[in-house]
Amino acid sequence: MNKKCCIIGIGGGGCKMLELLAESDLLCTLIAVNNEKGTLNFLDSCITNKIYVNKDQEALKGYLENPYNEENILDENIKNNLYELTKDCNEIAIVMTGGGVTGGTIAPIIAKYLKSLSKTVVAFTTLPFTFEGKKREKIARKTIENLEEICDQIEVIDNNKILKSLNKNDNMDDLNVKLSNIILRKIKNIF
Repeated sequence: MNKKCCIIGIGGGGCKMLELLAESDLLCTLIAVNNEKGTLNFLDSCITNKIYVNKDQEALKGYLENPYNEENILDENIKNNLYELTKDCNEIAIVMTGGGVTGGTIAPIIAKYLKSLSKTVVAFTTLPFTFEGKKREKIARKTIENLEEICDQIEVIDNNKILKSLNKNDNMDDLNVKLSNIILRKIKNIF
């Protein structure tokens, strides 16, 4: 794996995964994308490439429910930033947790844009925990469906299976580390 690889963490969960992946031996360009400045500002200092999507949750929810012009979500400034940050990368990994509005909206749009630049795009996403409810599961499944139409490959990880593999004293941080290790292995196998 070399700098020709880029990993983009999208949404709160994707940015958290990116932060954990940054601690690994990956030699990739790391990019965090979110619509919450606070999340971007508090990321580990080794993640310097940050793209703020200036859309509130309601605008993103509206797009999820009724897709319209993608330019309303991914403006020219964001496209220019993505282009500059990925111009030397042939392979792109998009990392997100399924069921969230930010990742569910932005990930397919970014994947589509990167594919238009002739990039190899692989998406890594999760299915939400059962206790997160049917609404998040519906968003996750729709996002997976959208990504399958766009990406060269998609890897779906079921959070419930990871949860079952934890010890009784483990917490959410342990789960996140386990999830990031799974994604790390998959990225290394693919790229």
